[in-house]
Amino acid sequence: MRVSIEKGYHSPIQKLMGQLQTDDPKLAVHHIIGCWIAANGCPGHAIASAPDITAQQPVPSTDSEFADLTDWS
Repeated sequence: MRVSIEKGYHSPIQKLMGQLQTDDPKLAVHHIIGCWIAANGCPGHAIASAPDITAQQPVPSTDSEFADLTDWS
């Protein structure tokens, strides 16, 4: 499979190539894909699709919390 890297991505790929100490852009792209796989996809995507747990749980009022802890009778 052959792919072309668009001009807008040349600079970040070259910077990563420098960090990886390689002159092969293929290794930089493989590194990016490996990181994506290790993260199980885009991190922001997983957060956005997770259910909002805080909206589903009611927040107890302070009065009911103390009523459960003390017996005034």
